[in-house]
Amino acid sequence: MTRIYNKIELKNTRRKLRKEQTYAEKIAWMVLRNRSSFGYKFRRQFSVDRYVIDFYSPELKLAIELDGSVHNEPDQKLYDIERQKFLESLGITFLRFTNDEFVDNGDYAENKIKGTIKKLSIKRRGQPDTNSKNALKKEKGLKTHLVRRESDKFSFLEIANTNK
Repeated sequence: MTRIYNKIELKNTRRKLRKEQTYAEKIAWMVLRNRSSFGYKFRRQFSVDRYVIDFYSPELKLAIELDGSVHNEPDQKLYDIERQKFLESLGITFLRFTNDEFVDNGDYAENKIKGTIKKLSIKRRGQPDTNSKNALKKEKGLKTHLVRRESDKFSFLEIANTNK
């Protein structure tokens, strides 16, 4: 069987992208890493076939892409559409944000990610994971690693910004 995940020939590309990440990607990685905010493992610069995804949760089959201004170019838009269609054909759900949208509107990004994770976890398990130890860990993780705007006047992006 042909290997499609993290192909060896893309290893240097993935490594380079991790070293040269944008400000928005740095913030996103602080929020997504180590199951810290949403309770699911995410990998950064993960490749599927010939494409490298910014952030990917294998458990959920969820890809999160942060796009800079280069993605507004017509050729890049066509490439992005082709890439997304291919990845979706493998059952991968795609969330796409612009860098500015992610940094400037953290509440929107957070709610979009949480809503998608909730839908996917229900879809994958057949029902919400509300009573298991794993669900309690995930909920506890949300409370301990995300400071809510309502309670402390911070968003999760502001927390990430304090850890520069």
